[in-house]
Amino acid sequence: MLEAQSINESDLDWHVQVFRLIDSNSVKGLPKDLKDATIKNVLIDMSIHTAYVKAIRSAQHFIYIENQYFLGSSYNWTQCKDLVVNNLIPMEIALKIANKIRANERFAVYVVVPMWLEGVLTGIATQRIIFWQNKTMQMMFETIYKALEEVELGNTYVLKDYLNFFYLGNREASDGTDKEESTLHDLRTFKRHDSR
Repeated sequence: MLEAQSINESDLDWHVQVFRLIDSNSVKGLPKDLKDATIKNVLIDMSIHTAYVKAIRSAQHFIYIENQYFLGSSYNWTQCKDLVVNNLIPMEIALKIANKIRANERFAVYVVVPMWLEGVLTGIATQRIIFWQNKTMQMMFETIYKALEEVELGNTYVLKDYLNFFYLGNREASDGTDKEESTLHDLRTFKRHDSR
């Protein structure tokens, strides 16, 4: 097999960053006030959220995210706006795509989450997370659709040209035996393409 030739040396460079994200904006009950946090021995750290936002804003061609959950920006949902699911990540991604559409530039986002969430599938907590993820995706797709319509590209491109969600899960082996039980998709990854 022949090795593919690179047009120039910089094509071989990839810039990848990995972040973990949880703070008082993404989980109800974590203190928002530094004074309350120090009393409870809890550290409020927005640095990872800030790093995500910075990475999204500087991405040039694509974003790839793997996470256990993908929800947020509830302030812009069509309903349940009063929920405390305020992290900016989904809205930042949707706005990034919308801006790229308006600039007539190609951009794609790939989000990978587990098919089977941790916990009982029919449990209230799991069902809430599924509902919130759905509201998050709906908000993102609506933002992208409005941008496509604004520049009259709604008949040229489809939403999945810009934003895709993938659900990982285990399934039964082809020989009919059970495979290992589904494991929690606990890897959180964020990658962006930033070469100019």
